[in-house]
Amino acid sequence: MDLSPWTWDVESDIVWCLPDLFSMNGLQRPIWATDDHKAIPVRRERWLATLPQERRERIREFGDNVIRTGGGGDLGYRVTVGNSIRWLSLYAAVGEVTDGKVRRVVGYTQDVTARKLLERRYEHAERDLEHQRQALERIAAGDPLEDTLDILCRQLERTYPGAFSSILLHDPEAGVLRHGVAPSLSRDYCAAMDGLVVGDGNGACGTAAARCGVVVVEDVRTDPLTASEVEIFDTYGLRSVWSYPLRGVGGDVLGTLALYRTEPFAPPEKEVKAVGSIAKLAALAIERDGLQTAIQTAASVYPATGLTNRTRFLQLVDQRLAEPLRRTAVLFVEVDRLKYLADDLGNVASASLLAEVSRRLHAAAGSDGVIGRFSGDEFLLAVDCASPEAMSDVVTRVQVAFSTPVTTREYELFLVATVGVAYTDEAGDAYGLVRDAAAAMHAARSDGLGGHRVYSRALQTEGLDLIGRESELRRAIDFGELILHYQPILEIANHRWDRLEALVRWNHPTRGLLAPAEFIPLAEKSGLIVPLGQRVLEIAARDGARWAAAIPGLRIAINVSVLQLADPDFADNVLALLDRAGLPPEGVSLEVAESDLVQKLDAVAPVLERLQELGIRTVVDDFGAGYSSLARLGQLPITSLKIDGSFVGGITTDPTARTVVRSIVDIARAHRLSIVAEGIEDAETLAAVEELGCDYAQGFHMAMPAPAEQVAAMLFEASSPAPLHLVNDHAE
Repeated sequence: MDLSPWTWDVESDIVWCLPDLFSMNGLQRPIWATDDHKAIPVRRERWLATLPQERRERIREFGDNVIRTGGGGDLGYRVTVGNSIRWLSLYAAVGEVTDGKVRRVVGYTQDVTARKLLERRYEHAERDLEHQRQALERIAAGDPLEDTLDILCRQLERTYPGAFSSILLHDPEAGVLRHGVAPSLSRDYCAAMDGLVVGDGNGACGTAAARCGVVVVEDVRTDPLTASEVEIFDTYGLRSVWSYPLRGVGGDVLGTLALYRTEPFAPPEKEVKAVGSIAKLAALAIERDGLQTAIQTAASVYPATGLTNRTRFLQLVDQRLAEPLRRTAVLFVEVDRLKYLADDLGNVASASLLAEVSRRLHAAAGSDGVIGRFSGDEFLLAVDCASPEAMSDVVTRVQVAFSTPVTTREYELFLVATVGVAYTDEAGDAYGLVRDAAAAMHAARSDGLGGHRVYSRALQTEGLDLIGRESELRRAIDFGELILHYQPILEIANHRWDRLEALVRWNHPTRGLLAPAEFIPLAEKSGLIVPLGQRVLEIAARDGARWAAAIPGLRIAINVSVLQLADPDFADNVLALLDRAGLPPEGVSLEVAESDLVQKLDAVAPVLERLQELGIRTVVDDFGAGYSSLARLGQLPITSLKIDGSFVGGITTDPTARTVVRSIVDIARAHRLSIVAEGIEDAETLAAVEELGCDYAQGFHMAMPAPAEQVAAMLFEASSPAPLHLVNDHAE
């Protein structure tokens, strides 16, 4: 029990309390207190005498003050129970007054440890966010790289007392790691580690850089990775090390961040996540400094591919435009899935894949073409273009170049090229051409992968409008314009609310409340669906934690994009977010649309498995409307299917729809999955889905989507849900 009531009879100085008040305060309960639910009498002074002096005096003074003033109040204090600390809150109020004297005081003692820990967690999170904000400001201001990295390392050492941190910088030409910063490590040790070869088996840092993954050496004396370094570690009193690779936006390894300790140690998951956040800031600082250096030194070509970088590409195009009789076109080419595949294949296969893409682009552009790399999966081509027909031929050659798969030793990889084209007269410049070609490519991508568009004035207006709407949506995500409405889902058998589905809305400053259909497609097209989804998770987790504390068993259903699931760290990031909110994993189910899921089934399956391991349920949404492979349904780590409303809505009038729903129920039962029927708008449909064997029901007949406050009020009103119409909101 986390709350223990008591009554204090002032005249007799007797406190009537439950036995758990003793254990709550870390004291041994009286041996004669045999009934946990029966109050026992204890003399107040005798009770106080069992407490440590400091706590005793605080509680005595608090009680005397209640009698003296006749008012109530609360007192917070801390106790030690075994090896743990517990926070308690003591509340008291006057219960009876006779002839102007206080005769009885009533109150309770409550264990508020969970709340206190949550408050501290929020304080730590706010502190960490402030540190990260300050680091970003330094990076944006162009502070010296060494100063920024030094500050980040010192921040880690303050967070983890007893740890020593270092950052090594990757020298790709030499294939080694160079000393960056190590504020608390010996200079001699830093000198000894300078020039560490990047390779699997070369210590924690050399291996982390080679593998592009976290490497933990719990004990340097027994781990084979550090066999050649034991003498160095012993000399400087170091016993354990773990290393986190610093990766740039394009996936390149920029260096490593390592933490050392003087005793054997394996970092807990929270430490790995926290260091990962600092590592991203360090990588950002290194990349910014590296970009400036690259511009200053005019490094022009990627050695492995012969592709120019952006700076050199712009210079070469400007040279072409300076020739009056030469007409030049720029193609902005996005090779779909290239970056994702390169990240998964590993260094050697990734380099081979990029080299093959480069070869195909060179062949398509011809001997006079210039090829540049804009980002991880985006490329630039500059070609002579005497006519629109000639330009069209180049586009065709680029798209044909990717019509056959790229073959590696283990895989056949299918890539698709989406192309934007811009060409100009002598009044244009290279920057303008690249900008316009990029706008054309984004327009082509909105039409579907594998197409192409040619830049025009009309497209410029369209592009500017798109950019404006993207900016508005980014502001909405960053500045709290997104809000959630919740629609309850009914457990049919017990006739109780099982969970609430979070449905995002945009509270636009001029257009009012916007339904998802008005901005989710924009978010998906622009890539903002990932930060938008993260924001929805944060809000829903916060609301869910508040409701779950009051209504045990109530869950929150949250829609996620397959792009979020494509992040290998997504499951662990969700777990950390839930931990910060105070919501257990079993209190959440994530819904992903079937049509999106099947497109990246192999890619997201490991993330779905990790979610299942963590106790987070996954639901396939809109089932039946996509193109799912039923043969693979049983292999997916999911817990439930939600039948698309287009089928459910017709089951009372359309025999075909009823047959489809019955078939889906049978399929789900065969794979031991629960079934949610959505789109229920009348009592007849609810009765029909119950008859067909559906477990849960969702729709306007039971409850409309509503803001959090209205849903909360409804949840606490009736013990049995009846058809409710909370908000006239038909947009799911």
